[in-house]
Amino acid sequence: MIENFMLQKPITEDDGELNKKADVGKPPLSLLPPEAMLEIAKVFGHGGRKYGIGNWRRHGVNGDGLDARNRYLSAAMRHIVSMMKLQDSDDESGLLHAAHAAACMMILIELRQASLVGVPSEV
Repeated sequence: MIENFMLQKPITEDDGELNKKADVGKPPLSLLPPEAMLEIAKVFGHGGRKYGIGNWRRHGVNGDGLDARNRYLSAAMRHIVSMMKLQDSDDESGLLHAAHAAACMMILIELRQASLVGVPSEV
C-alpha cells in the first residue's frame, strides 16, 4: 500500500532541471514538516523518560483491560479533545497536545505495520 505514496517520477528543482538522485520509488521524507517532527520527538523523549524508551512496543492487554490499539486511540483522542477546548499544551509535560496526539497516531501506525495491533473488520 505504501507504494501508492512513493515518488512516481523524479522531483524537479525550481530551475526545472531534474534532480539527479534516483528517488523514484522512495517515500518523500523531506516533505515532512521539520518543526512538527521536532515537537513529536520531544513527546517521544518525554515518554521514554516516563515509561522507558520504546515501551510502546510492548503490546497486549494491560491491567485495566485496554489493548494497545484502544490505549493509543484513547490517548490521542484525549489530546484532541483538549485542543478542541483550546488548551495548547499538556499540563504534565508542557508539550503540545497536537504533538502528543501525533505521537499516539505514529505509534498506532508502527504497531499496525508490525502486525502487533489488529485492524477491526469494519474499518
